[in-house]
Amino acid sequence: MAQKYLCPHCKKEVSETDIMGGLCPSCHRLFIKPLSADNFPGEFRTTQNPSQPVYTPQKTSKVDLTKEFDNSDVVGKTCPYCQTPIKPGASTVICPKCNIPHHKECWEENGGCTTYGCQYANSLRPQRTAASDILVKDQSSNTSEQNAEVSMPFRIWKGIVGFVVGFVILIIIGIWFSAGQHNDELQAKSSRLEKQRIKARKQQNDELQAKLNSCPSKSGIFIKCYYESLFDEDIIMFDFLDVNGSVRRIDPIHLLLQFGNKITSINYKVLVLANNGEKIFMITKTSLSELSYEYTYGNPIWSLMHLPESLMLPDGSQAFPTWTGGILGVTAKQTEDLIFVISKWIEKY
Repeated sequence: MAQKYLCPHCKKEVSETDIMGGLCPSCHRLFIKPLSADNFPGEFRTTQNPSQPVYTPQKTSKVDLTKEFDNSDVVGKTCPYCQTPIKPGASTVICPKCNIPHHKECWEENGGCTTYGCQYANSLRPQRTAASDILVKDQSSNTSEQNAEVSMPFRIWKGIVGFVVGFVILIIIGIWFSAGQHNDELQAKSSRLEKQRIKARKQQNDELQAKLNSCPSKSGIFIKCYYESLFDEDIIMFDFLDVNGSVRRIDPIHLLLQFGNKITSINYKVLVLANNGEKIFMITKTSLSELSYEYTYGNPIWSLMHLPESLMLPDGSQAFPTWTGGILGVTAKQTEDLIFVISKWIEKY
């Protein structure tokens, strides 16, 4: 007699012979046979066959990550967070709601289950408060009050003084050029300004690199971050150089989204993904800020899957299409695009 299980989604009994392609025949959602009663923090009950336990998830918002599961039934399955197959003996966490297997470290890094809409998604992640919104509002209010205190006559006199000073400087410069004198002094002054500009740009680049180095996924990844031009701040180069052997293929993408959240206050237009100075992809500040915000405060896996469709080629054209249709088909195409981004940008893997 075929074994029967209880679908964790529609709560209907499902025969083992009816499970086709890993989908429940009633609700057509992903169905994975439970391992055993010792591997889950919930309770088990039986259906028509008392010898076969059926798992019912415990109603809780957190999962005990201290227990290492016997992962023999999920060996070879792909962890949805790092896109890497689960190896024998690896510490594994299986979501008690949707039964999706994860690496233990991936579960902890993501803050819970990677399935969008699952009750255990972000179960370990601290909830975002409105403190940052209140701070921004207070700063904006203080700035408006300070500007209101500046009187109109003072602004007029300030503009007149500025105009007079600028006019006098133009006269002085005209006298210098007409007389043909002090050429050496002008050249020296220009050289000093150039050195000051280079020094200021170096300081800005160091600040960018410091923000990058403070990201959680920076360890083992060698990326140089800097402004492309000496005269404007429109383009930031995110230049991949190398990695060590312990870095996962997905880690540079995690680092990109973490860095994007740290530079939201910087006035740039485009961030370029480069490999040893060669431009590979580009992404606008608006797109990177949206993905980084969702990665930090929402669902990181959503940001990873939607990154390719936000990328542009160096000529400004869209690098990947925006997929529509069924969730399984769209997810498969987005995964293919993400793998291509990694292989194209990180050529040394």
